[in-house]
Amino acid sequence: MTTTRFALVTGGTSGIGKAVALGLAKAGWVVTICGRRAELVEEISRDGQVDGAVCDVTKPDEV
Repeated sequence: MTTTRFALVTGGTSGIGKAVALGLAKAGWVVTICGRRAELVEEISRDGQVDGAVCDVTKPDEV
């Protein structure tokens, strides 16, 4: 039986968050990233490895 693993990576548009998101996707996880800058979210999710959403987790109305 195969288990599908899901991850939500905040700050997934740069640095450690981006590396974690892409690493998990490469390992077969279903990954969604969120970040504050729409252009970076779109750029990273463009190739289909991860899904993305624009969200600032410091703003409760965006979470």
